[in-house]
Amino acid sequence: MPHAEPVNWQPISQMPLIASMIDTALDDTRERIATLTEAGTRPHVLDGATIDRIEQVHTEQMEFVDIYAQQISRWQTQGPSAFQARQLVRIDEQNGHLRVVTAQVLALACELRKCTIERVLGMSDVELGLQALLCSRPDHGHEPIVTLRAIPLPGSLTPMGLVWGFWCQAVFGGSQWRLDVLHLVAA
Repeated sequence: MPHAEPVNWQPISQMPLIASMIDTALDDTRERIATLTEAGTRPHVLDGATIDRIEQVHTEQMEFVDIYAQQISRWQTQGPSAFQARQLVRIDEQNGHLRVVTAQVLALACELRKCTIERVLGMSDVELGLQALLCSRPDHGHEPIVTLRAIPLPGSLTPMGLVWGFWCQAVFGGSQWRLDVLHLVAA
């Protein structure tokens, strides 16, 4: 990790190298956002180890963003030429964009962690059905408030015991809807 080692500050002659590193990281991170956004439609294709790696890499990248900002600030105080000053403004803006997109990747990874393949495999049939139904709603960006109730069904005393049905109500933002889940459990 970058913070564990002392920073080796570069002379202004290394500005093209640092600019190239920032530009490349920015392009790569934008591609990562596109990939993770696409994976958001099928979050179960990702596993926990992949999400861990994405978070590790981009947390370290955020630390480098801070180092780049300090390096740029140092160069700005060293009396750069007019050309160098313009380049410093450009790479400082690019570094700011890199900070934003890196934070977006970390936020997407955090959201995708909720539906990794391990989580999906650990869900019951009812949970999985509700998750699929709730995540297919267009206002999926709002966290639903879900109420689940188990109620005995009328005339449901059987030789196997009492049969229970489940009732579900979900509230998304201002909209509310009800789902009667046909999942019977003999108790």
